Amino acid sequence: MEIQILKTLSTLITGANARAEDRVHDAFAIKLIDQKIHEAETNLKAGKTAV
Repeated sequence: MEIQILKTLSTLITGANARAEDRVHDAFAIKLIDQKIHEAETNLKAGKTAV
């Protein structure tokens, strides 16, 4: 019975770690997308000024 509890606990920890890793990747992706949007807006303004 103790082994089953340890396996269950291990599974829960593994799942929590996977979710935490996904959140980190999502946060990084959102920051990167925001940066690219800002760069595109800046380039668009510069392009309109040049025309």
